[in-house]
Formats: sequence, structure tokens, C-alpha cells
Amino acid sequence: TTPYRTEAFVRKKKWQCRIVQTQYQTTQAGGKGMSYYEKIYRDSVLTSRASNVYRYLCDRANSDGQCWPSERTIAMDLKISRSTVKRAVEDLKRCGYITVERRYRKNGGNSSLLFVLKDFSKRRTTKG
Repeated sequence: TTPYRTEAFVRKKKWQCRIVQTQYQTTQAGGKGMSYYEKIYRDSVLTSRASNVYRYLCDRANSDGQCWPSERTIAMDLKISRSTVKRAVEDLKRCGYITVERRYRKNGGNSSLLFVLKDFSKRRTTKG
């Protein structure tokens, strides 16, 4: 944890995330043709690392908004460090864009994480 990330700072970030989500929902209700990533582009709180990781997860997700790349794979594909991926995932979880579930192998060992993108299947259009 860096020294500038106090509890008040984290609370402020969560509050800002809620404002951005409310603004997006209001805009989306207007029915204007919006890009799938419009929510990310308008989020002034989300870091560039988090938006890059979110777009990566969207590209890898199935029709239910689920994907399971390892943190190492994400880091190699995006050419960033693994710790940067971890920080980006925490940012995305805090702002409510994704949920993360730990997965295990049959022998009890750790497997890759399951990333679930919220509201993914409702907004993504089918190819064809």
C-alpha cells in the first residue's frame, strides 16, 4: 500500500465510482447509441491500467461475461508487470466493473482466477 492511499482517499474513490456509474446509467437510459466501452471512457476515477485490463477481459470473455486468464498471461499480453495487473484488478473490483472468484484444481491446488464482468451479456452485441 502506498502512503497516499489513506482510508479517506479510498472512501473518496468509492464515492466517485458511484457517481460515474450513476451518470452512465442516466446517459444510457437516454437511448443514444453508445460504445460498449463508453462507461470506461467516461470514468474519470479509473486508471489507464485498469481500463486496459478491462478491455482485455472484455475481449477474452464468453457470452456470459466470464473469462479466466491468469494474471501472468494478462501481464505478458499487455506488456505490463504482474503487480500492475493486480492493482488494476483491485481498481476494477472497487469500482464495481468486475467480480473475481478464486478457482481450484481437483487436487486442491490453485487455478487461474474467474473474472466475471458485470452487465456484460446485456450490453455486448452478437457478431454476425
